[in-house]
Amino acid sequence: MLGNHVIRGMSVENNPVSREARSVTAFVFVLFIAFLLTLQFLAGNATLQDPDSYWHIAIGQSIWHTGSVPRVDEWSHTFQGHPWIANSWFCDLLLFGAYSVGGWRTLLPLLCYTLFCRANCD
Repeated sequence: MLGNHVIRGMSVENNPVSREARSVTAFVFVLFIAFLLTLQFLAGNATLQDPDSYWHIAIGQSIWHTGSVPRVDEWSHTFQGHPWIANSWFCDLLLFGAYSVGGWRTLLPLLCYTLFCRANCD
């Protein structure tokens, strides 16, 4: 039975098997991230060009320029002028900032990273 034997001079840190396992794990992680980023960059501008994305960017722009969170819906066609609570104001501000720096090419890696972190937090 080999599991109970201790090899002199070998610790978990010096064990070539554990170092190799960590190397393989890191390599697979890097490949996975590269694959996701490649998919996002290949998708280009079409990935997030739905009305809600622009709506959130517009809200972020309004918050940035006015310095306050909107309390009335100014952007929707059906509820314009009605009271409204901007629950995701901080995210809207971040989206506007990323979009202002480099457009969709800046916004996509940020969202990719966010989705990856969210998937690993559960």
